[in-house]
Amino acid sequence: MSTVQEELNRTEKEVAMKTIMISVNVVKSKVNDLTKLFKNAIIESVDLMNHNRAAGRVSMKEFLKQSGSYESIDITGTPQLKHFSDFAKKNGVRFTVLEEKGTDPPNWKLFFQAKNTEIIKTFLNNAIKEFGKEEQGKEKPSMKERLSYFRNEAKKREANRDKVKEKHQEVSR
Repeated sequence: MSTVQEELNRTEKEVAMKTIMISVNVVKSKVNDLTKLFKNAIIESVDLMNHNRAAGRVSMKEFLKQSGSYESIDITGTPQLKHFSDFAKKNGVRFTVLEEKGTDPPNWKLFFQAKNTEIIKTFLNNAIKEFGKEEQGKEKPSMKERLSYFRNEAKKREANRDKVKEKHQEVSR
C-alpha cells in the first residue's frame, strides 16, 4: 500500500507543481501585457504634451519654464503682432513680448522659440515692415468728425421715425 500511497502523493505534487507553473506563466504574461500598455500610455501622453504645448503668445513665466534656446528681436514703437501670432500658432512657435520701460518711443523685445529661427526672423521683419506701410496709408477720422457723423445719422433716423408715426396715425383715423 505504501507504494500506491507514495505514487498518489507524487502525482498530487506533480499536478500541484504544474498548476503553480501554469498560474505563474499566466501572471507573467499578464504583467508583461500591462507593462506594455503602461509604456505605450506614457509615450502617448508625453507625445501629446509635446504636441499640445502652448503655441503662440505665452507669459514670460511660462516661456522661461521650457528649457531650450530662444531668439529675440528688438521692435520700436507699438507692436501689432496679430499676423505673427497667427503664424506662430499655425507653426508651433512660442513667443512672448517684453516692454523695455523708460524709453520713448517704447521699445519691445520679442522672444521666441522655434526650430528654424532664421525663417521666423525673416517673416517677422517683413511683417513689421508691411504693417508699418499699411498704417502710414490709413488715417483714422478724428473724434469730432465721428461724433458729427453719428449726430447726423441720429437726426436722419429721428426724421424717418416721425414720418412713420404720421403715416400710422393717418391710417388708423
